[in-house]
Formats: sequence, structure tokens, C-alpha cells
Amino acid sequence: MDDYSSLRKQINGQFNLITQIFIASVIASGALLGYIIKLIADQSIITHSINETATSPITPFLMLIPLIIVLPSAYLISTLRKEIFQWAMYIKVFIEKDNEGYETHIYRFREKYSFTESLSPIAVSYFAFIVVCIVLFSYMFVQSEMYFYGLNLLWLIVPVIFLVLFVLWYFDYKDIPLKCSKEYEKKWRIIKGENTNPPSCQT
Repeated sequence: MDDYSSLRKQINGQFNLITQIFIASVIASGALLGYIIKLIADQSIITHSINETATSPITPFLMLIPLIIVLPSAYLISTLRKEIFQWAMYIKVFIEKDNEGYETHIYRFREKYSFTESLSPIAVSYFAFIVVCIVLFSYMFVQSEMYFYGLNLLWLIVPVIFLVLFVLWYFDYKDIPLKCSKEYEKKWRIIKGENTNPPSCQT
């Protein structure tokens, strides 16, 4: 029972850490985006006052800077969640064993209903923020007349890279509950000597 309490405390601590990372990343990236917009607005007032209309070619890329906070935070959250399911399956295999406890019941629920987190608040919030940044980038791209600076529309590859990284994260993140539950159970049963199939889920 001491092992169970210790592991549940560790799992709860991981959940709290995920929440803190998510909140901190949203606040920090949102504040940074707001500050960048304010700087651009102030600069726009100055340029208009001296009859300059072209926006700096660097301006669109400033809109993507907050994503440097968002994407690493998202990948860190995924890593922490995988660790949660690693220890949850340890509880199921070594502590609950044949006695159906919390982890066993929640595992069967996910297995029966193919539970994923397609509409997770974390995924939805990050996606919305990324879309806002890319839309602002596109707007500033047009305003700055970047298509006159040599590489034409190839500059649009930059936001696409961020979007691809998010999509890769999203498909991994939404399948963590079901996929890692199964794969980490295999891992622990191998260690326990009950299963010889190697696990494929990595942290």
C-alpha cells in the first residue's frame, strides 16, 4: 500500500506539473505575442508619420516567435503524460494484479471505447494559438511585400514547419492514453515474466 500511495502521489505530481507548464506556456506566449503586436503597432505609427508605408521584412517572422515557447511545452507535456501511463500500468500489473482497482477499470474503459483526446483543452488551445500566429504572419507577410525580396513565396515554408511539428505532436498526443496503456502494460508484464512481446511506446 505504501508503494501504491507513493506512485499515486508521483502521478498526481506529474498531472500538476503538466497543468503548470500548460498555464505558464499560454501566459508567456500570449504576453509575448501581445508585446510584439504592440511594438509593431508603435512602429507603424512612426512610419506612417514620416510617410513610409512598407513594413519591415522581419516583421512577419516576429509573429512566430511565441511558437518557440508553445511547441517545446507541448512536447514536454507529452513526455510527462507518457511517464504517467508508465507508472499507472506498473500499478495495474504489480500492485492491483488480479484485484480490479482504479487503474484496471480506467484501462478497460479506454480499451472498450477507444478513448483518445482529440478535443483535449491543451491540444485545442495550442492549435488555436498556432493558427492565430500563422494568420498574423500571413497578414504581415502581405503587408511587408515579402514576395519582392528574392525568395518569393518560399518564405511561407517557415510557418508550415511549425504547423507540421504541431500536427506530428497532436497525433502522438491524442493516442497516448490508449496506446501507452497497452504498450506499457506489455513492458511491465515482460519484466514480470508474463509476456514476451517487446513494447514499442517510447518516452
